[in-house]
Amino acid sequence: MNRLAALIALAALSPLAATAEELTVEGADLQRAIACDGEDVGIYGADNQIDLTGNCGNVLVYGSKHVVTFEHAASLTVSGMNHITTGGDVAKLVVDTADSTVTVTIDGKDAAGAIDVSGTGHKVKLNLVSASTLEVAGSDQSVEWTIAKGIKQPKVQMSGVGNKVGPAP
Repeated sequence: MNRLAALIALAALSPLAATAEELTVEGADLQRAIACDGEDVGIYGADNQIDLTGNCGNVLVYGSKHVVTFEHAASLTVSGMNHITTGGDVAKLVVDTADSTVTVTIDGKDAAGAIDVSGTGHKVKLNLVSASTLEVAGSDQSVEWTIAKGIKQPKVQMSGVGNKVGPAP
């Protein structure tokens, strides 16, 4: 029995077991629906419209003017300009560069959710269903949240110029 446990632990540490290929969408003016089954998804280029269903790994949105929807992701990184990203839940959110609109639910499950917004001119709307930490830097950011019953206000660190951060009106 101990030998079986050791083999399972060794397999879990194997690079092959830990590596998942990224599903990649690269180009301009593409429309695509992707059913995730734990995979990471990378969206690159410009003006793509992508609908992600199921449980995604890490979702990366890079470039400009993408419209992305998703159901579940381990993490979401939005980098570039003028993206519109709407989703279900993530444990970790990073938004940087300029002028993107992001609407998501933050659910860190058993750990605190983590949100990091930097750059300029983002509009971020959060539904917090777990304890969360929020870091906002840069300029002219608008970050607002609603909180599920029984969840404490997020821990907020803020710097920059002209940022508006707080509960939704």
